[in-house]
Amino acid sequence: MRTRSSSAAGSSGDRRASPSRGTRSPDVPEVTFHLAPAGRAAVSVTVADGMSVMRAAVTNAVPGIIGECGGQAMCATCHVLVREEFLDRLAPAGADEVDMLEFSVSGRDEARSRLGCQIHLGPALPALEVDIPASQYS
Repeated sequence: MRTRSSSAAGSSGDRRASPSRGTRSPDVPEVTFHLAPAGRAAVSVTVADGMSVMRAAVTNAVPGIIGECGGQAMCATCHVLVREEFLDRLAPAGADEVDMLEFSVSGRDEARSRLGCQIHLGPALPALEVDIPASQYS
């Protein structure tokens, strides 16, 4: 997995070597985590097919994503806000996921809130961008 950080101002703060955004292979899934408030560095990571957003965040030490239950949809410590342009690419949240989102420390956004452990990247979802509410890591 490769991690790349960049600020809104365009400076680079790579934690590990990685290609620039324009050279990303469409065959390698990638998730970008945007940290609130606006202007903080975004963290992009490439992941293996089938890896969850939660596992990608935990593996790459993305702030605000803990994954306390190990991906069992039982804790809401992997709550993310899916960016609007990606919402129609996801299957609807199941009843258990919706119930668990009620326990998120940052509150639930009816349209955008999802548990990162329930979103898996791969051929059907090769790229995704999510926001992590500041209340989860500040």
